[in-house]
Amino acid sequence: MNRDTAVELVEFRLGNREGTYTSQIIKEMKAAQSFVESRPLLPWFLLVQEESLFTTASTSTVALPSTTPTNSVRGGFLLEDEYSRMFIDDGSEVFTRVEKGDYDTLRGFSALTGTGKPERYAVQGTDLHFFPQPDNQYELDFFYYQQDKILSSNIENEWLKRAPEVLITQTIMQMFSYLKPAEQQAKAIGEADRALKIMDDRDEARRQAALDNVLGG
Repeated sequence: MNRDTAVELVEFRLGNREGTYTSQIIKEMKAAQSFVESRPLLPWFLLVQEESLFTTASTSTVALPSTTPTNSVRGGFLLEDEYSRMFIDDGSEVFTRVEKGDYDTLRGFSALTGTGKPERYAVQGTDLHFFPQPDNQYELDFFYYQQDKILSSNIENEWLKRAPEVLITQTIMQMFSYLKPAEQQAKAIGEADRALKIMDDRDEARRQAALDNVLGG
């Protein structure tokens, strides 16, 4: 579903207000996307694999991806994937897992001082901090959630392709906050919450499908 089709659907559900609030609906839909991308639970279709970042010898930090998303490019860092871990490769296709920790603990751990192949990392602000300090260039391999394309033109981004009801109901709820009486606002909130729950449940089902869960493994 492209943006303009989604906008037309919002207009219809607001009471056949075609063309009346188009500009405001587009603004609210973009705001709705920002809101759902700020949630602690993010959907699978925002996941990307990072394989273009490298550590630098004698430098502890690597900047997180920071590309600004547009209507043609995804970009930016939202969250790491909690179901996978970071790996590093020294160029020989031998991958070593690097575990995440909190900065204070890692900074005070004497076994992680000096330089060497990183064993731990922490996220502080817009940087990854590695411990011990990298002694070489290592390629980073990890998954993270990335902001989707911005609906500044009539495109179909991943939200409108994979979970259109999430953006549509969230936009309607935001529009209802100043267009409709309180009882209809409550209904819109319920529909928006329902769309988010369906997406979250489907995402978890996708994670668990065909997973070999071995107790004690």
